[in-house]
Amino acid sequence: MRTTLVWLVATYCTQAVAFQINPNQAENDAQRAALASYWERLTVGLSERLVGHFKSPNHETITHKAFGCTATNALECAGERPETRAPDAAIWGVRWNDDPPFRMHPARAACRYDQTIRLNTQPKCWYELFKDAEQRAAAGDRFGPGDALLYRSHFGDLQFLHSMASEDGEPAELTRANVLRWAEFTWRTATGQLPQNKFLRELGVAGLETYFPGDQTSAVLFALGNPPVQRRSDLVALAALGSLLHVVQDSMAKAHVERAEPTGADCVGLPGVPQPGKIVRFQNYAGQDSSKHDEEDSINALNRNLLEMQPSVVDVSKSIVDLWKTKAEWTVVQPYLSCVHRACLHDSFLRVRRS
Repeated sequence: MRTTLVWLVATYCTQAVAFQINPNQAENDAQRAALASYWERLTVGLSERLVGHFKSPNHETITHKAFGCTATNALECAGERPETRAPDAAIWGVRWNDDPPFRMHPARAACRYDQTIRLNTQPKCWYELFKDAEQRAAAGDRFGPGDALLYRSHFGDLQFLHSMASEDGEPAELTRANVLRWAEFTWRTATGQLPQNKFLRELGVAGLETYFPGDQTSAVLFALGNPPVQRRSDLVALAALGSLLHVVQDSMAKAHVERAEPTGADCVGLPGVPQPGKIVRFQNYAGQDSSKHDEEDSINALNRNLLEMQPSVVDVSKSIVDLWKTKAEWTVVQPYLSCVHRACLHDSFLRVRRS
C-alpha cells in the first residue's frame, strides 16, 4: 500500500530543476589559487570538467537577483551597485554548502594539513577527496561527525545542506526536520540572534549538537581560512544567510527534491505569499548516478525555473532576503520555510529513491 501511494504521487507530480555554483571567484580566491602550483591550477580545470556540479554560477545569480539585481548573470550582477546585488560575504555563504572549508589531520598525500582545503586552495587534494568519498559511499560507507565536511556534505549526514536525505530509506520527516533545524541555526545567526563565538553544541538549537558535537563556533564553521570574514560578525552573519539560501534554492531543484506543480494557493496563514509545489520526495546524492544528477545542473535549468514556475526559485529567495532585511524573528520566518518544505502526503509515506 505504501509503495503504491508513493508511485501514484510520483507519477502525478512534476519536477523542478537543479543548480550549480562557480567556485572560481569567491572572496580572495584569486590570491589563494595563485598560491597553488601550476599543476594544481591545471587540476582545477580538470576537476571542473569531471565534477560537473561546479560549472555555472547559478546559485550566485539567484542570490544576486534576490537582492535586487536585474542583470542576466552573476558576473554582470557583480558589477552592479552594492545596493542592487548580493554582498560578497553572502556569495561566499551561498557557495559554502558545496565547497565548505576544512582541514584534515593527518593530511592525505595530496593535501597540506596546515592549509584550508577548498577546490581553489588545494584543487588536487579536493578532487582526490571528493572521488574517494564518492567511491566509499557507493561501497556503503557512512560519513558523520569526525569526517571531513566535504565527505559529510555531499555523501554523508549533512546532505540536508542541499535539501537531500542522508541515505536511502531516510524518512522525509527526518530530512525536513534537519533542513528546518539548519534553517533555524543559519537564520538566527544571520540576524544576530545567536552568538558566533559559542560552540555550536551549546547554542540551544535542538539537535544541532548531534551533527556538531565538537568545539566549533559559527565563525570557524563558515569562515575557516578566511580571516576577512571570520573576524567580522556582520560578514559571518551574511555567510550564514547565504548558506540558508543555498539550502532553499536546492529544494527547488529536480536533482535534489521532487515537487508537485504549484497550485496557485498561498502559504497557510501567509496571505499573498504563494506556495511552492509540494514535496514528493527528497533525493539522496550518494545513491544517484552523478552523470544524471549533473545533466540537470545547467543555466538552462535555472532559466526554465524562472520561466515556468510560480513562485520561482528567485521569488522564494527574495522572500527570505526581504524577511532578513527586517531582522524578523525565527518564529516569524519558520512558518514560511515550513510552507516551502511541505509534502504531498504524510511524511511516513515518503522515502528517497535511487536515480
